[in-house]
Amino acid sequence: MVRINLLKKIIKKKPEQRQIPRKVYVIGGTIVGIVCLAALGWRLVPHFLRREAPKEYTVEENLRPSTYSRAHAVEDVVDESDESGDKLRSGGVLALPYTELSPAEKVNYEIYFAKNVCDLLAEAVPEGIGFRKLSLDNFQKLSGTTLTASRESITQMLKGLRKGNVDPFPRPQSTIRKKGNGYEFQFAAQAEFGLNLRAPFIDLELRHLAARDDIDRTIRTFSQTAAEYGVHINGAPKKLPVESVGRFRKFRYTFKGISSYAQFVRFVSGLHEKRIPCAFEKCMLIAQTPNRLTIDAQLLITAIH
Repeated sequence: MVRINLLKKIIKKKPEQRQIPRKVYVIGGTIVGIVCLAALGWRLVPHFLRREAPKEYTVEENLRPSTYSRAHAVEDVVDESDESGDKLRSGGVLALPYTELSPAEKVNYEIYFAKNVCDLLAEAVPEGIGFRKLSLDNFQKLSGTTLTASRESITQMLKGLRKGNVDPFPRPQSTIRKKGNGYEFQFAAQAEFGLNLRAPFIDLELRHLAARDDIDRTIRTFSQTAAEYGVHINGAPKKLPVESVGRFRKFRYTFKGISSYAQFVRFVSGLHEKRIPCAFEKCMLIAQTPNRLTIDAQLLITAIH
């Protein structure tokens, strides 16, 4: 049976239009999409290329690049080698001159200076050399007058000093001259020991410093330790004017004493064993006899305000 749609209008049939292939629509849509993305990118690229304003960082006035603010940071750097361009020698020694150390590093360096000198001389000076005079000055200079029977001993001593980073100045500051049947060697040198970050008495956070109210007690402990090791101090150390340097207060004392060289060395080591935070800013040892010398020294004790 044929179904007839009575609502359908009878119109003149138009000629059939040719359809556009689907492929054309796909290509056209792709082109339009690419153009839109390009336009969007053109607007966004300047935004991403715009340089951000540099961040501002605030650094404490007293800090220097060589300072480690955390105690455990030391463990992170002691294994670095010189080949990497670092400032550390093998063994964890910070190889910077005294003048380039940070304030906290200087305090630690100062406390160790006299001990470093004693340790160096124990290794560098051969048997047969005797000291007439030995002087330490401002944690940077070392000078002395020695006597020996042969020039070979002086050559050996020079090699030992240079190995310990103490290089005597040339003439006229350092001289070798004939003296009786032997030789007299006078020298002055710049001492650069570096800062051994693995040493037991190193504390870059400065918790080991004496408080201002404990300075007198520290001086009494210093004198008691001297007596324990056979160093006789002539009276109580004399206090000098106190100096304020940044966040530090510098307490200085002068004293004179008598001992043997061996007793003086044991005394210096004893100060470290007892963790007494004092430093020999100046010290002159003058031999009176083979077993007796005089001590004329200036002691420095640093405290935080």
